[in-house]
Amino acid sequence: MENLIQDCLLKKIKPHLINLYNANLIKYKSFKIKILFMKLTLSIIIIILISFITIMAVLVIIGKKLPILSGKIKLSTDIATIYLDMINRKMGLVEFSDNELLKRIMDIKRDLLLFGSDDLIKKFNEWEENINTNKRLWNWIELMCLSRNEIWIKRTKLTPDDVLKSLLPPNEDYKSLKKEWGVE
Repeated sequence: MENLIQDCLLKKIKPHLINLYNANLIKYKSFKIKILFMKLTLSIIIIILISFITIMAVLVIIGKKLPILSGKIKLSTDIATIYLDMINRKMGLVEFSDNELLKRIMDIKRDLLLFGSDDLIKKFNEWEENINTNKRLWNWIELMCLSRNEIWIKRTKLTPDDVLKSLLPPNEDYKSLKKEWGVE
């Protein structure tokens, strides 16, 4: 009789136990899915934070270099225009006083000390030393090439010869001009 009572109880309780087991299994699987989802969400948040920190660090580095780059660009522009303006002044195409010219040269010297490389400063000094010689144009051309190289165009293939050719009329022989200046 005891077996019969146990069998009856087991038959009545077994479905409840199975339902309870299945319900707990579903809750457990649901809990595992929630944990996986939380881990995935946390990983995504960490990746976003690391990306944000990296972007901010790059912006800080660029922000520190930007004034130097803009100073170099201004310096290169001033170097390019000063000699051409001096030529245009001799030809009567533009007018400015000697004091204005001196101020512009002093501004270039200041910017050279702040933003120029050693080679650029030395080449500018050489350009100034050759004030009354034919070699001054050649020094300015070399100065322009160095200046271009300092800004961005590190891989430039433009040579001083190319710049000289661009300044001369098409039929003029730049090599004989270089020989005359003693720079060949």
